Amino acid sequence: MELDVDLIVLSFAAMKTGNIDYSAQLIRTKTRYLVNDTYNHLWIRKYGIQTNRPMQVEEMVVEADSKAYAQPYMTVWFRNIDRLLAKLPEPEEEYDFIDIGCGRGVAALYVAQNYNFRSVAGFDFESSLIADAYRNQEAMAKLTDIDFFVADASIYILPDGKHVLFMFNPFDAPVMKSFMDNNIEALRRNKSVIAYANHHQLDVIKSFEPASVTMIKDYRCALISF
Repeated sequence: MELDVDLIVLSFAAMKTGNIDYSAQLIRTKTRYLVNDTYNHLWIRKYGIQTNRPMQVEEMVVEADSKAYAQPYMTVWFRNIDRLLAKLPEPEEEYDFIDIGCGRGVAALYVAQNYNFRSVAGFDFESSLIADAYRNQEAMAKLTDIDFFVADASIYILPDGKHVLFMFNPFDAPVMKSFMDNNIEALRRNKSVIAYANHHQLDVIKSFEPASVTMIKDYRCALISF
C-alpha cells in the first residue's frame, strides 16, 4: 500500500504544475524504479544472497592509483542485464562472460543462474568485495564454477576469447581509457561486446571506433560491439 501512496503523491504534486506530460513522466519514472527494485529484491531473497549492501570508495582498503577513479559499489538492476543481453549479436553460448568491477558478485551470480555462457567470471580490485562474492556464491550452492578474482581494470589484460564484458559504471574515464588501450586489439579480433549499464564513460569507448553501439535510452544502457 505504501508504494501506491508514493505514486499518488507524485501524481498530485506533478498535476499541480498543470503539465500533464510532466505528471506522466514522474509516474513512469517512479514506476520504473519500483518494478526494477522489486525484481532485484525478490531474486536476492529467493536465492539467499548473504550480503548486498553498497560500498563507498572511502570504505575500500585497496591501495592503487586507480582508486582515485573508482565508483561506489552498487547492485545493478538485473532487468538491465536482461535488456542488454537480449541485444547480443550472437547466441550467448558463444561468449565468455566477465563482470568488470563485480563487487559482491551478485550480478555475475544472476547471469550464471539465468544464462548459458561458456563461462562466467568477475573481478574487482577491492579484495573484501571479492571475499563477499565468494560468500554469496556459497549461498547458491549449485553455482560453483564462477571464477571471482582480484584484479585492477587499469592494468588487466583479457584472456584470449570472445567475451561479453559487463560493466555497471565501475570507474571513471582514465581507467576506462587504460582498459581500452590495453584490450582493444583483443576486443576487435574476437568480436567481443561490452554490455554497459549506467554508461557514463560511453564516449571514451566510442573513441575506439566500435563496430556498432545499440542504445537502450530509457535505462541508460548500451551494448557496444567490436
